[in-house]
Amino acid sequence: PARDPPYPPHNPSFERFMIMKKPTEIHGIGLGYVRGIAEDLSQIEADFLEIQPEEFFGRNDAAQEIAALRARFPLTVHGTELSFASLELDRTEHLRRVREIVALCRAPWWSEHMAWAETVERQTDLYIQPFYSEESLSALLDAAARVRREVGVPFHLENVANLIDLSNTQQTEAEFFAKFFRGSESRWILNLDSMILNAAERSQDPCELIDTYPLDCVESITIVFPQSMNREIARRYGTAFEESWKRTLHHAWENSTARSILLQRRFPSDTCESLKDRLARIQSIV
Repeated sequence: PARDPPYPPHNPSFERFMIMKKPTEIHGIGLGYVRGIAEDLSQIEADFLEIQPEEFFGRNDAAQEIAALRARFPLTVHGTELSFASLELDRTEHLRRVREIVALCRAPWWSEHMAWAETVERQTDLYIQPFYSEESLSALLDAAARVRREVGVPFHLENVANLIDLSNTQQTEAEFFAKFFRGSESRWILNLDSMILNAAERSQDPCELIDTYPLDCVESITIVFPQSMNREIARRYGTAFEESWKRTLHHAWENSTARSILLQRRFPSDTCESLKDRLARIQSIV
């Protein structure tokens, strides 16, 4: 229907935040949940919380804690230990446990990393991007379809920092992402700080780098501030992040199909006051 003033004729940011929130939809600005910080949440204005399922595996009080969170916030789920691109691993039991947590959260979707972090022989301390080839693309499309079937809700994937030189791959990450997300039912969780890090490594403007990616496939934008980063990564790239994150976030939000922004919280040492300040800074931009 036609809209009367004061509504603008077309403003994607305005329209996304004005969408009526259904219980199974994720919109607005959310916060990563860390166990043991429930007392802080009364002081935080967030539109949703992101749950890490592995924190609740095997816990007798998981259902009770998640129910208390769900009574106050819409919940989504983001995993950290699937090692999605490790195709030789049997993840049946892991996905079964994720499915239980997703069901408790009544999450509309869940996400993981477009990366591998474990092999049959060992586990790494980093997320490593997959090799960008047609063979890898076909295998990962099949893997994503399987994950969706086994967990029972849409499955989205987050980019990681390109810490390994894969310049000899058959295609760029942007080209690979375009084929993957447009060829699957998964959508992209755009990790902003990883894009800024990748741009810094290439001496490239992060907005220009982001523009080469399939922005029509973005579901949500995730931000990790230096205080919550790996210490070595924060030391090397913290300045680049602080210098460019505001305009990069504004650019990504205005030019993508993202419906939400997630402020990641990694450590209980991230104080309530710092979180409120970061949330306010994000709100002022979008």
